[in-house]
Amino acid sequence: MASCNALRSAGSVRCASKPAYFHQSGGFLLPKVEKSDAASVTALVQEKDSDVILRLTFRESGTVTAPKLSVQLAEIPRTPEFAIPRLSQAKAIKALDAHAGALAAHGKLSGAMLIARKGKIIYSHSWGLADRAAGIPNTLDTKFRLGSDNKMFTAVAVLQLVAAGKVSLDGTVGDYLPDYPNKDVARMVTVRMLLTHSGGTGDIFGPEFVKNRQKLKNNEDYIALFGKREPLFKPGTQEAYSNFGFIILGSIVRHVSGEDYYDYVRDHIFRPAGMTNTGSLQEDAAVPGRALAYTFEDGKWVNAAATLPLRGVAAGGAIRPRVTC
Repeated sequence: MASCNALRSAGSVRCASKPAYFHQSGGFLLPKVEKSDAASVTALVQEKDSDVILRLTFRESGTVTAPKLSVQLAEIPRTPEFAIPRLSQAKAIKALDAHAGALAAHGKLSGAMLIARKGKIIYSHSWGLADRAAGIPNTLDTKFRLGSDNKMFTAVAVLQLVAAGKVSLDGTVGDYLPDYPNKDVARMVTVRMLLTHSGGTGDIFGPEFVKNRQKLKNNEDYIALFGKREPLFKPGTQEAYSNFGFIILGSIVRHVSGEDYYDYVRDHIFRPAGMTNTGSLQEDAAVPGRALAYTFEDGKWVNAAATLPLRGVAAGGAIRPRVTC
């Protein structure tokens, strides 16, 4: 299933009827109907399992004999009337613990959490199973794949090179990757656009990824496979979440620094931050204490090992942090 966040931004609710979306959102509360008439109704709804507010519009069109119903759903900022009250630290931790426990009890949370303030740990807990078949629980030492959170480290790497004067935010892909296959991307897409998902560079997941999964071992392999594609829209004119854009950034880090992407992130980010138990390994590498990966399909959790990238890349994947780092 496509990301429901992505579908929200596109004004689509194709995932709303699927069990996975209900599992993610918990369904909706209806705090306010904004307006209604004979042909449409617009309301504000809130996901039960989050603080997300969305505007939901149903609109009837067509004819009496051939009616047509359109539905739009888009996330909006919380309005002042639905402002979340500020809690003391103690009450916030208590509320967090209760909410997390409730989610875990309904199979909607599995993992570990640690909160620190001014260098002091003020909350830590783990929930759920690292291996559902074997019944192995998650602990505070369980290693997890970061997924797309790895984009933060790629962004840090790029901004380090910007600070060093080696990369410009307004430099183009072609300035740093002169052999980039698609000339429009090379000429028009800037580093700033890649960081802000406004370059139109698209995704990596789909039939081509599935077909070539075992061959995709680093950022450059992805560029060789997807780099000939035209931009999805004129770069800089809109935003659309792009995994491939961050893979391009990872390749820029390699070419500008002269270091392998994985070595650069390890030596310039992980080690200085004391993240000695974090790294990128191939999926078939033995990693003691690592949680298995699962996806929620047709109302149940399914092992997702066969769908994962062979190795973590600049957009995400198999980075495995120890939660107490």
